[in-house]
Amino acid sequence: MKKTIFITLAIFLSMGLSAQSFGLKGGMSHAKVLGGDTGDGIDAVTGVVFGMFTQSGDDAIRYTTELNFIRKGFGSSNNSNYYDYSLTQEWLMNYIDLAFMGNFHITDEFAINAGPYLGYALSGKMKVSSNGQSQSQSIDDWDGYNRIEVGGAVGVSYWINDMLFVDGRYAYGFTSILEDIDSYNGVIQVSVGYLFSY
Repeated sequence: MKKTIFITLAIFLSMGLSAQSFGLKGGMSHAKVLGGDTGDGIDAVTGVVFGMFTQSGDDAIRYTTELNFIRKGFGSSNNSNYYDYSLTQEWLMNYIDLAFMGNFHITDEFAINAGPYLGYALSGKMKVSSNGQSQSQSIDDWDGYNRIEVGGAVGVSYWINDMLFVDGRYAYGFTSILEDIDSYNGVIQVSVGYLFSY
């Protein structure tokens, strides 16, 4: 894991050496696991997203390299009033995502953003509750879980001025998070970013 984090940071720093500007961003994530094998009753979980980015390019087309911490996962619940039975699950996974985004400016204020990302699950916890009793398990104890994720993101951003902007995007994982079940992370992200140089 330490090797993967080191390589990710090295890639980000190397991209930043040629960048024109550096910034920070933070906001909220609304995540859910999707796929044909996930079944019904899957709920979304809300978390945080924050990170740093570098930006280069001209006024019309710009490129950002981002390194973000983001909460992903899902919840599920099954209840039966007839049998007096309830079961809830909550999977919370903490990812580091390295994203390469192209920013295509329609105007000075509005831009359409798209690009791939590479994610790694740093940590996670599964909590299962049934009829008042609960137990939790760390991601390190999960069998068949794929920590590495490859995906893509698309969204829009609005620049309030040359330094401050609001960004909204949808990111979808192309690799299944479970080896035996088709299950893919889908995350809505809304964040605010600030450029320290321009």
